[in-house]
Formats: sequence, structure tokens, C-alpha cells
Amino acid sequence: MLPDYAHEWYAQISAGYEKLEAIRTAELRNMTEQDAARIFDQLEPPRPFEIRPSSGLVEQQRLFRKLLQEEAQDD
Repeated sequence: MLPDYAHEWYAQISAGYEKLEAIRTAELRNMTEQDAARIFDQLEPPRPFEIRPSSGLVEQQRLFRKLLQEEAQDD
């Protein structure tokens, strides 16, 4: 069961999201090509793509197996 204030809180949050979405839509609608170019120029260039040898999952599994083996030896 939700507390009494939860519905009021949710309504306030929803209204805030709706207002923010309206502001964002208006800003995008009023944006000029020069505005877009200025914003684009402020973005950082993409970083070079690095191929990782592993996702880390294999290494994590190896460490867990090692930990389990050490715990088994301690028992």
C-alpha cells in the first residue's frame, strides 16, 4: 500500500516532466542552424575506438574461481 502522499508526489513529478518536455520541444523548434552548429562545435570529438581483448567477464570468473579455491583450502 502506498502512502497517502505518493499519488500527489507522482502527480507533481509527472507535471514537472510534462513542463520540461514542453520547454525542450519549444527550444528545439526555435533552434536555428547557427544554434545547432554552435552546440555541435562545443561537443568533444569522438574518441578512437579501442578493441578490448575481453569484456572482463572471463577475468571476473577466473578471480571468483580463485577465491572459491582459496576458501576451500582454508576450510
